[in-house]
Amino acid sequence: MVNPDNSAAPARPVHITVTGAAGNIGYALLFRLAAGELLGPDQPVVLRLLEIEPAMRALEGVAMELEDGAFPLLTGIELTSELPVAFDGASAVFLVGSIPRKAGMERKDLLGVNGSIFKPQGQAIAASAASDVRVLVVGNPCNTNCLIARSNGREVPAERWFAMTRLDENRAKSQLASKSGKPVGTVTNLAVWGNHSSTQFPDYENALIAGEPATKVIDDEAWLRGEFLSTIQQRGAKIIEARGLSSAASAANAAIDSFRAILNPTPKGDWTSLAVASHGEYGIPEDLQFGFPVGWNAGDPDFQLVVVFRSAPRMFFRPMEPFPEITQTLHVVPARKSGHGLVFVANFRTLRPKRQHVFHRLKVQAGERKVLVASSESFGFPDLRFAPTGMVIFFGLQVGNVVVKSFV
Repeated sequence: MVNPDNSAAPARPVHITVTGAAGNIGYALLFRLAAGELLGPDQPVVLRLLEIEPAMRALEGVAMELEDGAFPLLTGIELTSELPVAFDGASAVFLVGSIPRKAGMERKDLLGVNGSIFKPQGQAIAASAASDVRVLVVGNPCNTNCLIARSNGREVPAERWFAMTRLDENRAKSQLASKSGKPVGTVTNLAVWGNHSSTQFPDYENALIAGEPATKVIDDEAWLRGEFLSTIQQRGAKIIEARGLSSAASAANAAIDSFRAILNPTPKGDWTSLAVASHGEYGIPEDLQFGFPVGWNAGDPDFQLVVVFRSAPRMFFRPMEPFPEITQTLHVVPARKSGHGLVFVANFRTLRPKRQHVFHRLKVQAGERKVLVASSESFGFPDLRFAPTGMVIFFGLQVGNVVVKSFV
């Protein structure tokens, strides 16, 4: 993205797309992008700002403020409600705009609404973005939204799609630093496993504080297993409770941190948190967008998972509390033998899971031996077929709880 030969010739502007640009996170993000905080003090940028038609007037006001900032690196601003225009030639894409889950909204409703947003965005990115595009999904539920966009933008390699878990990493680092009395910059090697949700696991077991294991520096396992985890998992809700609005400035900061990590080599011996496409590492089903410890070395074309643990942390695979019977549960999974990319699974029978299970595997006793693998254009997933029930996987992800692992 940046002028590769470091010559005196002016660098060509890099086009950066931000969706939901007039929203709180977008507003907090744009001025930092215009100031060069993402690509550096010598790289000009063009901001391509996407909003829905009713928000275009507000977006015009944001553009006026960007102009009034007189940012030397900001060489152009494109305001649009049209997807092809928004993603045209973009090398960096921040998918911020989404519909978060609201009171009374079922998971299937949330997936349906966001499917209608992220399906066409994935298609437009594949059709219009630059060949070196990287995509960071910020809008929640970001893992699911990223999966939907990626499944509809297959021309862009899976390694170019990321969902943001860095906000949780930053929150966790801050809490560990505060508890230990050390500067936050000394906290390293902290990954967030899973989703940006209350089911996440901030991995204190492998984190370091000033080069020492966090569990050694903070000799308080009850706090680490209890207050620390719950604080990170519930931090977003607490912020909404306190200020009446969701995280904005901290989310924008995490988005920039995430993209810097995508574009720059990871410090030696360290890793960072991003949700990337799984290839089966640590027993996670293939093709899920899942939070892992990730990083890359100078010269590598794309991110690689950091496979340094023989297994995921002990607490990550802790037994889950019994959960109520699952009715019309929805999930997105790879269709291994169906010949299709991703399918949307809906079980329209009430399932009564056995109570003995470990986090990611359980047997299900269902009243019906077939599950409908649904397909609706509104959800952004192709085809319709049936598959037998059998081994299913429980993740507690934001899109649902039960998936069929094998297909015929």
